Amino acid sequence: MKIFRAVLILVLLVAVRAEASGLPVIGVVDFTSRVSVTNLSDEQVLTFHTAPAVIMDEIISHAEIVDLTGETTEAILDEILVMSQVGKVSPKVQTLVSAEGCEYLLVGYLMNLSRTTDDKIIGKSDGIRASLSVRIYDVATGRAVAVFTGHGVSKARVNRIGRIFRSGQLEFSEDSLNLAIEQAAHEIAEKIKRRI
Repeated sequence: MKIFRAVLILVLLVAVRAEASGLPVIGVVDFTSRVSVTNLSDEQVLTFHTAPAVIMDEIISHAEIVDLTGETTEAILDEILVMSQVGKVSPKVQTLVSAEGCEYLLVGYLMNLSRTTDDKIIGKSDGIRASLSVRIYDVATGRAVAVFTGHGVSKARVNRIGRIFRSGQLEFSEDSLNLAIEQAAHEIAEKIKRRI
């Protein structure tokens, strides 16, 4: 019973704080992947989970953020596929997210993660390209109110200190992979800030 009261008080505090600030309350869940075919391994594809943290850090001054990553995401993940097909938040997710005091739900997807030779990289060397897509749902109506995309690319530099990934003949560091994902997340955060 004490835990229930503590959770209820926390939810009320978040709602009162958001109402006082006049900022929208956005719940953010872990990103999922829509990459069915990539020339990177599954372990490399999983590194895109840094994207929600980057977006939350960058939009914190424009919105009240409720971090729903982790356990809450587990309850929502199964519903996300249905949400994307139907174009609205399911009643189960609406109930979960409303209980957390959220007005909006930010759901993100990894759209592309691949090797590239790109003009944006100095000297046209091999690199890593990442593309992310974010949908923001209005929790009250269940409808998607905004869609944003972001793209990032980084040189496939090899840093022998951290983990090294290999795709074909290309070796690249975890840092270069994260940099491409962070650039894509930063582009999305900038678009969100302009829209709020």
